[in-house]
Amino acid sequence: MPIPSRPTVDFHRRLRKDEVFDRLFQAILDGTLQPGERIRDVELQEWLGVSRTPIRLAIDRLVEMNLIESRPNRFTRVSPAAPGRIPELLQVMCAFWELATRLTIETLDETSALACRELLAEAARACREHDGSRAEEAVEHMRRAMFFFSEHSDNELLRVLVVRIGAALRFQMSLQGDSMDKLLLESVFERLDEAVEARDSAAAREAIRHVQSTGRRLCGVTA
Repeated sequence: MPIPSRPTVDFHRRLRKDEVFDRLFQAILDGTLQPGERIRDVELQEWLGVSRTPIRLAIDRLVEMNLIESRPNRFTRVSPAAPGRIPELLQVMCAFWELATRLTIETLDETSALACRELLAEAARACREHDGSRAEEAVEHMRRAMFFFSEHSDNELLRVLVVRIGAALRFQMSLQGDSMDKLLLESVFERLDEAVEARDSAAAREAIRHVQSTGRRLCGVTA
């Protein structure tokens, strides 16, 4: 959809560049800014009510996350749908998730384990109830559940990389609609839930490796 023409956000409490980044990040993920849509600084300035500097800083970060493509003096646009990239993104993310579960799952206290299991249950339910029009919701539940492990690790670099690459994976997967194998994904979340309950990092690793080995079928990618 076109960039809104009037300011819709009032920035007060955080650094302006971070607020602008969060707003653009969410606009891409929720479809306010469509895949392939051209974005222009002057339109973003009018919409967000900020100067060009925080906009360019936010765009640079989004380029690093593969959510925006920019060619100097040519165009800046939201990255287009690229289903062929999903298997390689998923391969990298599974390696990160496997490390995160190994660092985290056996040390979770009861409160954290319960919170993790609730996220996994929500993800499984979203997959079970998912239809093509709710792909973004299902993938967002997946993101929250899987990011739990890295967020509860003591490895700051791991958390940064999971966010950066995970955003690109979430964006591309959300565009796949009903081609995702929701039953396969649901079964993975159920297996992870059992692993968390038992504090079994080996079982969690096997569940994640199953995602990695079935990545193309899971996401409906045939090429």
